[in-house]
Amino acid sequence: MHRRTPFRVLPAGVGSMGSLHTWVISQSESCDLVGVVDPAVAVGRALSERCGCPWYPEFGTLLDGGGVDAVVLAASTPHQRQIARRSVRRASRSW
Repeated sequence: MHRRTPFRVLPAGVGSMGSLHTWVISQSESCDLVGVVDPAVAVGRALSERCGCPWYPEFGTLLDGGGVDAVVLAASTPHQRQIARRSVRRASRSW
């Protein structure tokens, strides 16, 4: 049987919908939850502790090192455009 490497996934925004996405990712055998990004300290830390991954208040350089294969964009609507642009810019540099 051919074993595939899990996708390294980083959820951005872990409010009501994002926390559900994060939980599913953390339970998936085909994904590796590399962390959660959310500016809300209490929400981000609590979820990261439940899922056993690091919490980050912002992207910083997380997308620069090649350690993320996919970003789940679950932030509130006003923040989605900025996060999407950052993710696409970083991804286009690594292709």
